[in-house]
Amino acid sequence: MTLASTVLRQGSLPAAPVPARHRASALARGKALLSALALAGCLALANCDDQESAAAPPPPVALTQEAMGHYCGMALVEHPGPKGQILLRGDERPVWFSSARDTIAFTLLGEEAKSIRAIYVSDMGKAESWEQPGAANWVEARGAFFVLGSNRRGGMGAEEAVPFSDRAAAERFATEHGGAVRSFAEVPPDWVLGDGAAPRRGRKPGPLLLAVLNTATRIEDWPHAACCLSPPGPWHFRRSGRFRPAGNRRHARRSSLLTWTGPVLGATGSIMLHHPDRIAAERLVARCVAEIRRLEALFNLWQAESQLSALNRRGMLVAPAPEMVDLLTTAKQVAAWSDGVFDPTVQPLWLLYRDHFAAEGADPQGPSPHALAEALSLVDHRRLVVSPDRILLTRRGMAVTLNGIAQGYLTDRIVDLLRGGGVAQTLVDMGEARGVGRHPSGRPWRASLENPAASDHPWAELDLTDRALATSADSGFVFDGAGRFTHLLDPCSGQSPRRYRTVSVLAPEATMADAFSTAFALMPEPAIAAALCGRPDVEAHLLRPDGSTALLHGT
Repeated sequence: MTLASTVLRQGSLPAAPVPARHRASALARGKALLSALALAGCLALANCDDQESAAAPPPPVALTQEAMGHYCGMALVEHPGPKGQILLRGDERPVWFSSARDTIAFTLLGEEAKSIRAIYVSDMGKAESWEQPGAANWVEARGAFFVLGSNRRGGMGAEEAVPFSDRAAAERFATEHGGAVRSFAEVPPDWVLGDGAAPRRGRKPGPLLLAVLNTATRIEDWPHAACCLSPPGPWHFRRSGRFRPAGNRRHARRSSLLTWTGPVLGATGSIMLHHPDRIAAERLVARCVAEIRRLEALFNLWQAESQLSALNRRGMLVAPAPEMVDLLTTAKQVAAWSDGVFDPTVQPLWLLYRDHFAAEGADPQGPSPHALAEALSLVDHRRLVVSPDRILLTRRGMAVTLNGIAQGYLTDRIVDLLRGGGVAQTLVDMGEARGVGRHPSGRPWRASLENPAASDHPWAELDLTDRALATSADSGFVFDGAGRFTHLLDPCSGQSPRRYRTVSVLAPEATMADAFSTAFALMPEPAIAAALCGRPDVEAHLLRPDGSTALLHGT
């Protein structure tokens, strides 16, 4: 029993009956005493907090060879320029940063800032050189002076907030290298989190089983394709994990068909290349495969060392690859254009459904309203900040998935590579298809759209000449046995609307077709028609639940 509950009992339960007015008076006195005790407790707690805040901050830790950057995951000593460290409550180990700017960025994340005890940055006025900022010359950042906009670049090649303990030293540096001197409080958050000048503002949600999804599209020309990369399906001409041996080089020169298949972003890709020179074709396809592997190392959600995984794990990606910036910028543009129906930050919602239905005895009605609301609070493309030198998730627990747009992006990049190699007639499919030129016979490249309920009866045939095709089907992946919850999750409600059996989009490039097909799968037909205004080169093919179809053209 607490002291407060004892007081209430003594104040409200006297030993003998008393008049009502006395009982009320006694109760009031009891409540007053309780309030006083509660206030005293709060003051005591506040006093403890004040004492902790008033206590001297912990001293900085000397920089060592083993110090690893919080955001970049690399050794600090390998990079020039000022460094930073932050000491948190309950942890004697510092959080290290490869630049002073990254150190400030950490303090701008609300959840992180609450537990900060001390913030230290390199005092560059006492540094041996820009390349050797020093191991022990630290200054408390909140009392330092920073030079913004100088010509010196930080540890990851980005613009730096160059710190000094002495304002005069900061002014001398600014005179020599350019820039302006600011106190810690005067450093603009937009500059820290953006590209060093001004922040740039601008789904297939979750990891999809594209090998299943794309059974809704059959590329009729695979056996005759000039170049073909695709997921597994009944249309595959050959499965082979590597190039066939070239054999006799003279014979190889005459061979025109080269086939490669292998894993691509969790599915299976295939390349069939018709080329008059087999040796040249092998080299070209090898370059395609190398590019696939390079881009996978950026976008693959299930590779722990990919840049995407690093972003989700740390909340910030420093010095991202240009392709990561390009793709996320495009994803944010589509998110804004679709009013958030397409949202690359939907990954927490996908994980919620995965974990819920993976648990034994899972409620068939889905996650609880509380769990759903918590996941939805982490889905907001506007809280994803993208700039050329850093990418930031501004709330702890947010996560990005690119599986609904990366397949189209890879298709476009492979098309670019093949065109650069002199290929003018090709059909590429990395989960989304794109035709270039016409079939070698002179007719268009073609694709049939399958009905998931009757795979032997395609419901449309499309011309892919100089166009890309992407298809979303709500039957492609389901979380529950009843099929109520699919990978197509509305980022506003968290539900699977199941508006169409399939949605296929034709567009000039596969990246946009990929993103549009997911957005349209979640939108009613009038909204799709409105979204197509101003896009005459895009069309949407809809297969409704009742088996009827609709074709919506951009205007």
